[in-house]
Amino acid sequence: MVSKLRVSRSLRLRVSDKGDLLASLSKSSGEFGVSLDLVQMLRLLPQFQDDSKRMASELKRSMDAHTKNLPPQQEIESLLEELQEAGVIVGAKDNEGGIQDGFGDPWIQWAMISDSVRTRKYLEALDKVLNKDSIVLDLGAGTGIFSAFALMKGVKHVYAVEETASALEIPKILQRMGIRSEGRFSLIRSNSADAKFPRTVNVVVSELFGNDPLGEGMMATLADIVARVDVENTVFVPGSFEVFAEIIDVHTGAAHHRLKAYAESNKPASKDFYDRFLHAARNELDFSSLSFPIHLSESEFISCSNAVSLGKVSLKLFSDEDILFGKHEMSVTLDAAVPVLMLWFRVKLVDGVTVSSRCGSPDFALHWSPILIPLNDKVNSGDKLRLEHGTDEELTQIEVSLTRASKILAAR
Repeated sequence: MVSKLRVSRSLRLRVSDKGDLLASLSKSSGEFGVSLDLVQMLRLLPQFQDDSKRMASELKRSMDAHTKNLPPQQEIESLLEELQEAGVIVGAKDNEGGIQDGFGDPWIQWAMISDSVRTRKYLEALDKVLNKDSIVLDLGAGTGIFSAFALMKGVKHVYAVEETASALEIPKILQRMGIRSEGRFSLIRSNSADAKFPRTVNVVVSELFGNDPLGEGMMATLADIVARVDVENTVFVPGSFEVFAEIIDVHTGAAHHRLKAYAESNKPASKDFYDRFLHAARNELDFSSLSFPIHLSESEFISCSNAVSLGKVSLKLFSDEDILFGKHEMSVTLDAAVPVLMLWFRVKLVDGVTVSSRCGSPDFALHWSPILIPLNDKVNSGDKLRLEHGTDEELTQIEVSLTRASKILAAR
């Protein structure tokens, strides 16, 4: 048996509504069933990976011990109460409101629909593809603006999938707007993986992008949907997205002071106590993979390089192996005192309709912010930088490494 094995950190387990134990590895590979003895075997792997015979013996012993020591009825009732109090399990009435935090928060929903550029672009795209024969799947429907628009356009049917408390507002909003939905609207209050909808769906609309476009598990969700519809005859809105990287110099704004201090603390420290402390902290803190999203206005930075495309991803035709992997040369065109590698993306909703996270672009959506990765040294006009890029194994984060003459300037 191969030594030094471990359980992949990307392994995720969940219990389905039917009580099945499901596992997933890649965020785009879908789920598979697992048994309790397999889970126990994985727990034993660190101790017995070099001796399968001992592992088998210990597995049998531990499973027998679990079987012999099952809790009695009274203890089960007590455990169920504790699990319910902790929110691990919920009663039918408790679940009526759906998930209250995160995207179920009313203000988060308002923040999304009040981004007029992004929302109007989506409506423009839907207007181009919807007709009376459209059967629409609205993934992560939120408060239902895309569902409402589709129903108003007279589509055949809309399936709105939303697991948070926002789902309860959709029928109310439709009623307040006077949009008739009888017999044409199905509200599915569950995770998309558990949602039931017909294979005859021919329009899939979703807005599952984070500031890092992969950050909300979009690829896993869409891979599952792709497998459950007739892809050749289904329109996906959006259809694709493209990720870009460029060097910028941040010269003002809310983030400028900390970025400037980060850039300058790389110099030899002066005798001033504060400067010495910053220099010491800068060298001791782990900034090896520093990145963060932040909103920038166009006046707060200057582009100092060409914008490099990290790749374009079709949202219905993709594979784990080729998503956003590659190497590029970046040419610095202006000196940068506070240099930052900026990652941003542009979404192609349909032909001729795009929306992006690039500050200053006509299609810039306020709800998204670019990802900033501070460089640990200044760059000058004429510098040639090497950018390598890809994703983590779960397809939930874009990873990059920027070097100059083999010295790492930034990484994520």
